[in-house]
Amino acid sequence: MLFSIHINVNPLVWQNIKDDMIMELEEHKSRRLKDEYCSAQASRKLLLSDCLQNLKSSKPLRDRIFPPLEDLLYMEPFVTLISAPASEQVEFPDSLLSEASQNWRNSKETELRDMVIRRSDVDSNDVDVLRLATTIFQCWHKAHGGHCPILGYPEVLIHPCVSERPWYVRPPMNFDQDRVFLDDKAHSLANVILEASSLDPATTTRDELYRRGFYIECHNCTLVKCENGERTLFTWHTAIEHALDHDKKGQGLHMARVELNSVELERVQKLENKHLIKHSTDTRKLSCVRCKEPRFITTWYPLTRHIIEKHEDEREPGELLREVDFDFEMTETGFRPEYWSVLLLRPSDCEGKDV
Repeated sequence: MLFSIHINVNPLVWQNIKDDMIMELEEHKSRRLKDEYCSAQASRKLLLSDCLQNLKSSKPLRDRIFPPLEDLLYMEPFVTLISAPASEQVEFPDSLLSEASQNWRNSKETELRDMVIRRSDVDSNDVDVLRLATTIFQCWHKAHGGHCPILGYPEVLIHPCVSERPWYVRPPMNFDQDRVFLDDKAHSLANVILEASSLDPATTTRDELYRRGFYIECHNCTLVKCENGERTLFTWHTAIEHALDHDKKGQGLHMARVELNSVELERVQKLENKHLIKHSTDTRKLSCVRCKEPRFITTWYPLTRHIIEKHEDEREPGELLREVDFDFEMTETGFRPEYWSVLLLRPSDCEGKDV
């Protein structure tokens, strides 16, 4: 309720205070409008954040590659929309966010491609350089001695050390110069391993090496550390981390693809599943291959229950197999789950079985 108070003021007194009163009222109006404008901007930023999160949540994990909110705030048309007068109604439809996100991704991918071509011996060819097995990045945290894993594409686009930034950093970050670098050492070691495996580093993609049945053996560890015929095997990503460890210690690199017979392959797959069970409470994301709409499971045990309940009649008895029953999905923090431990294959595990 508004109250109007009338005070009789001597005309002479009014003339003396009128200018000051008008100035005070103008300043009060200016402060009020500024507060309303700042409040409207804050509300719009919060609305943009909520719309972005809702759009991300509606997508499968592998498609949740979106720019950080801080980057959107410096992109058009969001700058104009957020800066609009407080009286205007502002909305952020999914179509607008999707288009802006795709433009952002195209821009960042161009930065990364230019970085790879400029800093490596990779020539531009029919294979996208970002998808090559030798294209390996490191974030600024790892480059300064941190414990972050090496990064591939597209995980690098949303890795926390790349996409997140301190509160005092305002403008969008340039991937090439600030947050992410091509890992020259990992790139060089990857070339050596692929060449030793009779594979062409210029055309071999990471997806080819992630397929089921592809393993790298470290002959250094097999000969020096292992006894009784044990063999040390790795998936591709873990093999590169292992090679970097050897290089850091000044040790020679003797790693190459290993060919396994059917019994050995079955045993290694069981070792992989044991590793998943051991780490069943971590942040790994597994998807059911047979579901038309992939169902993403955080842990190993819900996945096994799901397959038994829904797909038992569709599969052969035995161990769950990657790419046949389940597959890994990239997490929201830009990390592709892998078997990080050594797959130690013992001859005793394969004895008494037909090859």
